[in-house]
This record gives sequence, structure tokens and C-alpha cells, in this order.
Amino acid sequence: MEKINGFIISRRKYQENILIDFLTKKGILQIVARGALKPKAKLRGSIELFDLSKLELIKGHSRFILVGGRVIKRPLFLRQSLNKTLFLMAFSQIVNTIVKDMQTQKVMHLFLLAIKKLKDEEEEKLLLLFAFCLGHLLLIEGLLDEKQGPSFHLKKDFLDELTKMSLSEFLVKPYKKLELKKFILDIKNWLSHEGARTYHLDLFLKQQKII
Repeated sequence: MEKINGFIISRRKYQENILIDFLTKKGILQIVARGALKPKAKLRGSIELFDLSKLELIKGHSRFILVGGRVIKRPLFLRQSLNKTLFLMAFSQIVNTIVKDMQTQKVMHLFLLAIKKLKDEEEEKLLLLFAFCLGHLLLIEGLLDEKQGPSFHLKKDFLDELTKMSLSEFLVKPYKKLELKKFILDIKNWLSHEGARTYHLDLFLKQQKII
């Protein structure tokens, strides 16, 4: 049995089970919580979406099997904000799509930073925060190159600020919404072209009146 810390970035129903994608330092693990949808299931309380949890797992044939766990940190502030919830759903969907196991420790740090900043950030800044997190996720995965220029159509000064500024500095810059919109839509179109699902990203962008 292994005890592993991570974030629950996706969960879906399958019969009486819950299937989980678990972002850890070792990679994104696929986990099945058997019988978790039964009325008296004990595991349900430790596998809420976006929880930072310590899960007890055993290796199954194709997935890990959840045998126990506890919540380390639960982002309760999400219950008061649809926009912030959609932010994390969209970001999690992209993480699940493009992240390679080699870089998940950096991605976990970025995910934790996003949640910490989301808690107290004004909703007017969500698009800026999303662009920062998205840009740094692409950098981690080698899809943006701060030396040779971007793989996506970014102005050089915007790329420099995105890659060299701290998050706090980036959030107080007066960026034009059109600039942020172009960057995010460029990535959305690339994901769609690659056949990736963008349902949660679409919901977030609609809520932000981008599409």
C-alpha cells in the first residue's frame, strides 16, 4: 500500500464507483474508489474535487484502488464563487490533457499557487491569473520557449513579462483584455485541433465573456 499526497483534479461516476485523476509528484494517477457512490460509503468524504489529500492506494490491474485517505486542505471558498470554480475546472482539464509525468512536481507547485491566489483574489483579476497559470504550465511542458520565442502568437514584451515577473507583479499590470483573450483562445484552438476536450475551458471563457 502507498500513501500519496496530491490534488484531485478530475472525478467522474462509473456505476457505483468514482474514477479519479490525482495530480501527484509522481504523475497523474488514475484511481478507482470502489463503491464510493453507495449511500454509506466511507471514502466519499476524502475525495472531493480539488482537495489536497493524502490517499492510501493499492496497485490494481489498470488503475490504483483507493482504500483510505484524509483531506489535508479543502478549498471551501469555491462554494461562494462559480467563476473561481470554473477557473479550476478549466485549468484542471488542461493540466490533465498536456502534463507529462516528468514535470508533475512543478505542476503541483503551480496548482497550489493558483488555489492560494484564487482564495483572496478579486474576480476581475481571474483572466490575468488564468493567463499566468496557463503560460507557466506551457513553459513547464516545453510548449513555450522564453529564449527562442513563443510557440503561440504572443508579443515579445508580453512573453517577457509572463515568464519573468512574479505572479503578484503580473496581476497589477494593466493588460488589455484583447491581449489576454488572444493568448487564451490561441491555446484553446490548439487544444481543439489536437482533439482535446475543452468543455470546462469553454464554460470558463463564456463566464468571462470571452466567447
